[in-house]
Amino acid sequence: MPISAPIGVSIDGYTSAIAECGRQLRWERSLILLNKLERRRLPCSVKTFGAAMGACATATEWERALCLLEEYDVRRLAPDRAAYNAAIQACGKVASTNQALSLFEELETVEEPNCINYNTILFACVEGGAWERALGFLKDFKTKSFDPTFQTWSIEIQLRALLASSSLWEAGLQIIAENFLETSRITAEISDRDKVQVEHAFCAFLGTTSAAWQLGLSLLVELKDRRMTPTQEMYREAMSGQMSGLEGLEAPFDLGPEDLLGG
Repeated sequence: MPISAPIGVSIDGYTSAIAECGRQLRWERSLILLNKLERRRLPCSVKTFGAAMGACATATEWERALCLLEEYDVRRLAPDRAAYNAAIQACGKVASTNQALSLFEELETVEEPNCINYNTILFACVEGGAWERALGFLKDFKTKSFDPTFQTWSIEIQLRALLASSSLWEAGLQIIAENFLETSRITAEISDRDKVQVEHAFCAFLGTTSAAWQLGLSLLVELKDRRMTPTQEMYREAMSGQMSGLEGLEAPFDLGPEDLLGG
């Protein structure tokens, strides 16, 4: 079904329609609506422009998102946190870490980054394999006393997986331990989307390396603390890592799901 703003609709109506395009991954339609708005000579607001950027970012059209960010000056608009966040997200999805870092630095000169911005730059660093920068942002996140979200948690788990595959994983994981995110402070109910992200992050870590198998098992305990039920895939990855990590030991022991979860 085509998404369009009714004739005579206000700028808010166009903004809502463009945002809906983003939710449906129809970034081309969002730009068409933005052009229609201009042809009607309606003043384009920061929120409307940001919705178009968000639609492009969600669809991984990072170059389009960056072009829209550059147009802010032409339209005499001041990009806000949401605009920069969309651009950083778009760059993160294609592992353009340097571009994402430059945008974050630019944001810092405009506004104080919030929790959402830190989640996004953490994601960009992890996707680009820049674990050292990611650890730095994780420290900043802790220092600023932001309340972690399920997105923060899933990104942190992805960072652990990235570190576990590097030669310096022990040092990196120690830094994470020192800046451990208090997941008990997450008060919101987990959405289906966040649940999928967390599950994928867990499986990615559990299947990364046998060297970090003990930490992998502790992650399953974290899962229980967040009132989430581990999937069969998580159990398989955890048990596989356990047995690989115990190879060569004289007295291997058996640890099943019931031991991990106190069943």
